[in-house]
Amino acid sequence: MAAKQDSLDPQTRDLVRFAAAIAQGYEPELRERVSPLRSSQVPVQWVEELLLQSVLMTGYPRALVAFTVWRKFSGVPAPDDDEGQDYGRAAEWTRRGEEVCGTVYGENYRKLRESVRVLHPAVDAWMLTEGYGR
Repeated sequence: MAAKQDSLDPQTRDLVRFAAAIAQGYEPELRERVSPLRSSQVPVQWVEELLLQSVLMTGYPRALVAFTVWRKFSGVPAPDDDEGQDYGRAAEWTRRGEEVCGTVYGENYRKLRESVRVLHPAVDAWMLTEGYGR
């Protein structure tokens, strides 16, 4: 039987492995996953976006550990500023979030919004602005 070939390109594969390590929250595993990111030349912007999304998906503690490991072992400094700091753009983020979320969920979009709103209206707002709009 032939060995199974990895169907992901090296950059995507290494980014997914780093994402899995973030979700596990095990710091030694995170450290092991930084070097492959650099050797397969994963764009820094991809890693930064993964780390930002990790705050939403895995929580602050794991995301903060992942950011710390990335900064320390990659040598990539934090950006001086980010458009996500400009809360004057919140209406734009909401509009964009509605559009992107609607595209992702298609005909299930309204049902998703209703289901999330029932859980808590703030989570519905965060889903749009933080999860899909920024």
